[in-house]
Amino acid sequence: MTQYDYCEIWTATSGLGGKFAVIREGYNEIVRKKSTIEETMDGGLDVQVGGVHKMYNLIIRVRHTEPESGYGTEQDLRDLYELNNPQAAQHNLLWYTNHHGQVEQVYMVGDYQGSLLGCQIEGNTAYWDVQVILRVKPA
Repeated sequence: MTQYDYCEIWTATSGLGGKFAVIREGYNEIVRKKSTIEETMDGGLDVQVGGVHKMYNLIIRVRHTEPESGYGTEQDLRDLYELNNPQAAQHNLLWYTNHHGQVEQVYMVGDYQGSLLGCQIEGNTAYWDVQVILRVKPA
């Protein structure tokens, strides 16, 4: 099976994005089933289930300035998160390629949470760990 040491996140229209290193301990694939469970008057259960959705919860390690061609910076990742143009047809839809080369359409959701590693805030020795959540677009 093909394996890469990075993932890719990019837009389909603006060309924004790049390769990003994901920390192994911060790579979580989540499958969530929408459901509600209520107890009925006679003590039984009323179970309602809906769609099943896949998400990725990632911790991406990026630099402030990236010397290696094709890799995204912290600002590139932030720009992908901040895409928000409701007037555009697919304003915040992204393409995500995982470590096996499988491509999915995703939305970056939730909070953008970046932690600076070390004391450097600029340059190619300034690293950030950024937690992002990618929600896979339903088929």
